Amino acid sequence: MAAAKHLTPISLELGGKNPVFVDSTADLTLAARRILWARTTNSGQVCLCPDYVLVPRDVQDSLVAEFVKMYKEFYPEGARKSDSFARLVSPAAWKRVKGLLDGTKGTVVVGGGSDEADLFIDPTVLRDVKLDDTTMSEEIFGPVLSLVPVDSLEDALQIVNSR
Repeated sequence: MAAAKHLTPISLELGGKNPVFVDSTADLTLAARRILWARTTNSGQVCLCPDYVLVPRDVQDSLVAEFVKMYKEFYPEGARKSDSFARLVSPAAWKRVKGLLDGTKGTVVVGGGSDEADLFIDPTVLRDVKLDDTTMSEEIFGPVLSLVPVDSLEDALQIVNSR
């Protein structure tokens, strides 16, 4: 409304808890490649990157295996040694993301390492994340991705719509 009074063109970015749906018909290799790339761009400090993945329970293991392969492909010597993997923007940002990671009840299947002195948090994928998990409480804004298993597409839609 304020911009309309002045006929000023604007753009609105709505970041937040951006969900990704992966179903049983997906090309899991391609999905893992694209999701991991999007989640780790600028160390996850992009408002539009995927924050969590809703995945059928019976597909989660296969998707995890693809994330493991993609991590090794993206960072053959580990992300810490990569000259293309960013660090978190500030000590406060590092502590916030590390706190979310430390409080998770999900299982780390990729990454998990960190170094406060270097503001480094490894690209991390968590499996079996529940809706009340610390990583589901707010936008992560760091290189941590939560896999939330669901029983059906209807359950996945209900989760997104309820938030």
